[in-house]
Amino acid sequence: MGRPVNKLSENGTFASTQTSFCNLVQITPANLILSAFSQMEHSLTAAIQRGGQVAAFA
Repeated sequence: MGRPVNKLSENGTFASTQTSFCNLVQITPANLILSAFSQMEHSLTAAIQRGGQVAAFA
């Protein structure tokens, strides 16, 4: 992952797999979104198991 110029400037070599830029711009937002989906899934599953009503997400 990461553009070659970022790899070279941050890690001093092209033979690296991750840069701070990639982590900040791509990996962290993706992890936040996946975490939110997981929390929504657990909330919906718990509500269904309790027999409660589930509000529709628009």
